[in-house]
Amino acid sequence: MINDPCNLKIKARLPIIFNNSFIMKVFTPILLVFLLCACDRNKNQTPTDEIIRIDLLAGADTTLTNLSEIASNIEYIPLQTIEGSLIGLIDKVIITDDKIYISDSGKDIVCFDKGGNYISRLSNQGRGPEEYSIINDFDISFDCKKMVILSNGKIFVYEIFGNEYIFFKSIDLYNGVLRVAFIAGSDNILLSNGSWYGDEVSLNLVINFKGDTLIFKPNIYKWVKSGPTFMSMNEAIQYKIGEKVCFKEGFSDTIFYVNSNLDGFFPHLILDSHGTITPPKLKEDLEYAKSHAGDFSSVAIAYEVPRYIFYYYMYKNMRHKIIYDKVLDKKYELALEDGLIDDLKGGPNIDLYMQNCTGTYFYTTIDAIEFKEYIQSVEFSNAIVNDNNKKQELMDIAGSVLLTDNPILVIVTPKY
Repeated sequence: MINDPCNLKIKARLPIIFNNSFIMKVFTPILLVFLLCACDRNKNQTPTDEIIRIDLLAGADTTLTNLSEIASNIEYIPLQTIEGSLIGLIDKVIITDDKIYISDSGKDIVCFDKGGNYISRLSNQGRGPEEYSIINDFDISFDCKKMVILSNGKIFVYEIFGNEYIFFKSIDLYNGVLRVAFIAGSDNILLSNGSWYGDEVSLNLVINFKGDTLIFKPNIYKWVKSGPTFMSMNEAIQYKIGEKVCFKEGFSDTIFYVNSNLDGFFPHLILDSHGTITPPKLKEDLEYAKSHAGDFSSVAIAYEVPRYIFYYYMYKNMRHKIIYDKVLDKKYELALEDGLIDDLKGGPNIDLYMQNCTGTYFYTTIDAIEFKEYIQSVEFSNAIVNDNNKKQELMDIAGSVLLTDNPILVIVTPKY
């Protein structure tokens, strides 16, 4: 009996038998997808969905300046500041139907309701058997009953009972896992890691709470490690759109998804780089990487809401922020630094950056002191909005918060 068919060195038990039925279940859909992509690039159907294709290198149709062009609403939510609720640095936000979960400085998970009222905090950092060392990533299950925390090669599972978090178990993983995400309708988890060592058998696989490998995508981007190399968190891009869990590998143009049936990994979106995507050779040879860095394109960020796709890429030493409108088949270029003008309520400019999509919304944050200073500025006084009552709403918020209060969470509802 082979306990680890992937040879991924997972420390938890992996009692999957490497037999013909397993081969047919795992490799057949993967092989079909690769054959479809390789043999006929013009076909755009998978068994369940249409593949979106975007020309990565083609220029944008226009620039995007005003938030109202892509958004129907924006909310400014002061996060209540009381004993136990103080937040240092917001790393990641997950918004469910009735709660907001925030990763605070890689140390705690702080929970608020949709109005910004403090609910609870998970603070379990330490070196004990039930304690995590740092929060690298976290996710909430689709039914909102469980939470997983990724911490230095381990997953910590908590059950959510009202305002309490009950430790359930921990799972030892292999080195290099960067992202975790629940699969819809189950306790199964997608693990995504970067190509850090060159010989990884898989960069994306799904496990259950027992640590069993349920399905994996073979790594076709091998390289030989001969010395020091660069590593980046951006080598593993992962996000959710509806019930799809999507991921992108660093050397690939394609964003794949895995569904709740676990019947394969299917292409969802192609950011067509015309063969310029960063090759594994740049990992093998640092001198080659230095001399050819401008020759290749790389995508550092990608996420999606129902109508729009946001991605951040570099090519020929030029950086680009792009929003693609799936309905209009239109590509917008965003300013790298200035952000979008909030012409809905007149607030500060809205920047889109790493980890600021939570399935349905865009989000950003602004410190209380900066928010108050902005509301007192000439820029705010001169801001033009359709309804001046919206500006009064922001003035009321500024008057209700102190300079030392928690940040203001800004949630943007995109158009459908």
